Amino acid sequence: MQGSDPTVLITPFPLEPNSGMGLGGPMLIIGGGLVVVGVYFALVRRWRRRLDPRELAFRSLSRQLGLSRAQIHTIRKQSVSMGLASPVGIVMSPELMAQVLRD
Repeated sequence: MQGSDPTVLITPFPLEPNSGMGLGGPMLIIGGGLVVVGVYFALVRRWRRRLDPRELAFRSLSRQLGLSRAQIHTIRKQSVSMGLASPVGIVMSPELMAQVLRD
């Protein structure tokens, strides 16, 4: 048996680390960030739906009227002392709101 020529192993060229195939890291970070933002907005929306609509109306009206935190606190305290279920009734009546803020 005669010997044959040596065998030559042919392999593909190895990829270099910065050859453009390393986009997995940044894409993973961006994808993770998008998931976190999506979960945050879903939780905020869920939390907002649990609030009483009267409370949401009071917050919206007090923001539109430009009431300070101290004024909002005063209106809340006065609504509790008057036996109201929500302070939105005081904000809806300009005369009553003026009277509460005067006192």
